[in-house]
Amino acid sequence: MYEAMAAYHECGFDGVMTPDHTPRVVSDEPPGLKGRAFALGYMRGLMQAVMRDALQAMGDRRTT
Repeated sequence: MYEAMAAYHECGFDGVMTPDHTPRVVSDEPPGLKGRAFALGYMRGLMQAVMRDALQAMGDRRTT
């Protein structure tokens, strides 16, 4: 999924992303909220990692 997020970043995608499926979480009431929160947090973390890596790559290009 990291590669997919990197591809979205490279092409300049700035639209909305929603998870197409979420993990099941025991004792999730109402159903799906904890799983959805986990999936959204995972996606956000991937976006942050892609941005960090892109900025780091830009810095690496400037120093060479």
